[in-house]
Amino acid sequence: MKIIVPITTDLRLSNIPEENDYPLWDETWFYPPGEIVYYIHDGIKEIFQSLEKDNNLSEWDSATEYRKDDIVYYRHDGRIDAYRSLQDANTGNIPSTATDWWELITTGYNIGKTPYDNPSNWQNLGGTNRYKMFDTFTNTVTEAADYIEVEISARKCDTCALFNLDATTIEWILYDEGIDPREQVASGTIDLQITGSSSWYEYFYKDIEYKRDILFNFPIYYNGVLYLKIIKGNSTAKCGLCRVGRGDYIGQSQLPVKTGVLDFSRRDEDDRGYSYLKPGYWTKDNDVDVMIPTKQIDIIYRKLANLRGTPLVWDCNNDGVSYENLLIYGIFRSFDVVLPGPVYSQVSINIEGLV
Repeated sequence: MKIIVPITTDLRLSNIPEENDYPLWDETWFYPPGEIVYYIHDGIKEIFQSLEKDNNLSEWDSATEYRKDDIVYYRHDGRIDAYRSLQDANTGNIPSTATDWWELITTGYNIGKTPYDNPSNWQNLGGTNRYKMFDTFTNTVTEAADYIEVEISARKCDTCALFNLDATTIEWILYDEGIDPREQVASGTIDLQITGSSSWYEYFYKDIEYKRDILFNFPIYYNGVLYLKIIKGNSTAKCGLCRVGRGDYIGQSQLPVKTGVLDFSRRDEDDRGYSYLKPGYWTKDNDVDVMIPTKQIDIIYRKLANLRGTPLVWDCNNDGVSYENLLIYGIFRSFDVVLPGPVYSQVSINIEGLV
C-alpha cells in the first residue's frame, strides 16, 4: 500500500476553453440567496451559489416606502451591495447615491465570507468544465469531444491518478523544464480496455468495458511537467478527477481486503407505502489490514495523523496487481494497531472515498 499526497494543481495548458458566465467573488459585495459566482482556490476556478438564509432582505424597489433601519440590497455598476435605511418615509431615494437616506453595510450577512471556507453560506457546485477534473469531487467531470488535453506541473512527483474516466486510451508525456528548451524525458500509452471473458458468449456478445480509475508512475524530476491526453475516439471523453503527487510507501496490504460501497441513493415512501427510488452518487469504502515494520509504526502514525481530514489517493494494491476497487480517493477514518509484534505489526485502516 502507498499513499499519494496531491500537490496543488498548476494547469499550464488545456483544450477546454475558459468560462466567464458569472462574476468573480468580491469580498465587498453582498450576495443574496441564489447568486452564483466564480471563486479561484488553489488555482482551480470553481462555481459557488449563495445560501444566505438568515435574512429577509429584498431587492430595493423605487416605489416602496422604507422605514428607518430597513435593509435592502441594490444592484448597480455591475455589483451588489446591502444598504440600511437611515430615515422613515424613505421612498425613491437611490441607495448608492442618496447618502443622507442610505448607509452602506460592509459586514455581516453574506459579505466578505469566502466561499470555500464558509459552507453554511455557499454551496460548492464544482469547478467549471475546464477545472472539474481538478476540483475536490470525483462526480463532477470535465468533458470534451474526442479527447481532453491538459498539461500540469509534476514538480517532484512520480505518480498520477485518474478517477471516474470515460475514455479508451491515455497518452502521457513527461517534460523536464529544468533545462531550456525543455526536454521530453518519458512517455507512455495506457489502454483502458478490460480484457478477459468468463465464457465464449461473453467474448462474442458482451459490450467492451473500460477502466474508470487508474494510477500510473513516471520518473521523478525536480521541474517535471506532465502532458495528458484522455482519448474517447468519436465520442465524449470524460474525467472526474486528476491528482498528481509523490508515492509514499506504507506497508504490505494483507488479504483478504474488505471492499464496499457507500451508496447515497434515496428511498422515499408515500402514505400508501409506495416506494420511490432516486439513484444517487456512490463511493468506495475499504477496510485494509497492512503489515508494517514495527520500528516504523510511530513514523507512519505521525504521518497519517498530520494528514487527517486531507483527501489522499490510496493505492491499496501490492506490487504486480492493479485492482480498481483498491484505488481510492478519500480520507482515512481510523488507524488501529491490531497485532503488535517485535518485527512486524498489523494495522487496520478504514478508508472512506469522497464523491
